[in-house]
Amino acid sequence: MFARPSRLSKDEILSLSRAGKSLSTNIFSLKVAPAKVSKFAFIASKKECGGSVDRSRAKRRARAAMMKVAPSLKSPIFCIMYIKKGLIEADFKDIHTKLQNLLQ
Repeated sequence: MFARPSRLSKDEILSLSRAGKSLSTNIFSLKVAPAKVSKFAFIASKKECGGSVDRSRAKRRARAAMMKVAPSLKSPIFCIMYIKKGLIEADFKDIHTKLQNLLQ
């Protein structure tokens, strides 16, 4: 779990969703912008992931992958990850490599 200072606030999420650069794969989409300190948000909608158990599981998997990738980032970023249906069934190694490739 990311500590409170590493999570985006609602205002930061709204501004980033309008102005951030979009990156996408078949299992998630990212909105990214440069920042002074790295902060992250993970969004899993009912439409994409279904019930609360699936949404929570998808967010836990996404957070775990981001925690592995975040220390190796070249510069700090604000990042929102929009989770798609395929992330729940995807192999963790696949999630990690796709995230690492997009953010490098």
